[in-house]
Amino acid sequence: MKTGPNTILALLLFVLVVNNCFPQSKVYTFIQENTVVYEKSEFYIQKVIDAREDKTSIGSIYSADKRKKYPADFNQTLSNSFLEFFKNTFPAAKHKARIILLVSYFNIDHRLGETAKDIGSAEMKAEYFLNRNDTCFFLANSHKRIEETSEDVQLSHPNRIKRLLLLSLAEMIDSLKSFNRQPSEKRSFYSLDDLKKRSLSKEVQARRLRQGENTFPEFYFFQAGTYYAFSQTILQFGLTTNLVLQIKKAPQYLIGLNANIMLFATPTDNITIPTSASSEVLNYDLGIKLLKQVKNNFFLNFNPQVNLGYVQETNNGNRKNILGIELDAGVYLIPPAEEGVYTGLNLFYRSTNTELLGTSFGLKLDLGYRF
Repeated sequence: MKTGPNTILALLLFVLVVNNCFPQSKVYTFIQENTVVYEKSEFYIQKVIDAREDKTSIGSIYSADKRKKYPADFNQTLSNSFLEFFKNTFPAAKHKARIILLVSYFNIDHRLGETAKDIGSAEMKAEYFLNRNDTCFFLANSHKRIEETSEDVQLSHPNRIKRLLLLSLAEMIDSLKSFNRQPSEKRSFYSLDDLKKRSLSKEVQARRLRQGENTFPEFYFFQAGTYYAFSQTILQFGLTTNLVLQIKKAPQYLIGLNANIMLFATPTDNITIPTSASSEVLNYDLGIKLLKQVKNNFFLNFNPQVNLGYVQETNNGNRKNILGIELDAGVYLIPPAEEGVYTGLNLFYRSTNTELLGTSFGLKLDLGYRF
């Protein structure tokens, strides 16, 4: 098959049109892994807050042929990219100081040189905070820039970013060593919520201020504790555990699973006798827990459950399986910190097929610890 000049010209024109209509949007880079892992460091980076005004890219990089410059970015968010690097370099441990890194500016660049070598740069402005129970004490400001000539600027960006982060971190380490020697009244501090708000755009901050929206909780709660249930027929005590996850599109809501197991029960007409004088009881509840944050650490609770287990009569050996439903609704005070004591007060309605648990209204108190 012969290809004429008109066909070749048409193909070239098509390629140019496609290239202009569908240009390469971004060039992606990464952070070079550090060869040394500091297992015995006194700190770890707990959270990275991206407070840059423009989060659409992290700078710009020329293409391999150096004919066009493209926006540069990481394959994941800047916060996750930095946090992954720091976790691999400075592993976390419970006894270590928890550090919050707030990045207000970050940029990588590639400039063509007059000779064969080009100029690559990386620059960051950041603030470091020591986090103690969500009170964040200011440690240090950092403004670092690395600029160097290279024959392969595109390939050396990951190394420059790595060195920039370690160089910036050195200022925080010096401040951390002298922190405990500072008089407490001279320490500047902020709430973690205040720092998180700085990651929002100015438009979002203004809108939330107008609407009175609250700072959302972390992505999950794991809670373990005790419950105390009071109704007309029975008083109960047991253990409870909950795992709830934040709903991505509605962050003020958290949903998950809840489980209870009864350890002790006594009828209200004779509270000195545990359980029933003529029966052995195993009662556990499984349910779905829905929490809505109203303001700060104040939450509404909605918790439908299934009552399961058995009641065994000791005088005749007969066993009856427990089957019932229960609905709890009330309020919780859950600390915004990663760990802390929580309390809850709920009204409940229960309907079962046994005389022991019966059908009744009651009041339930929860007390436990959030992890």
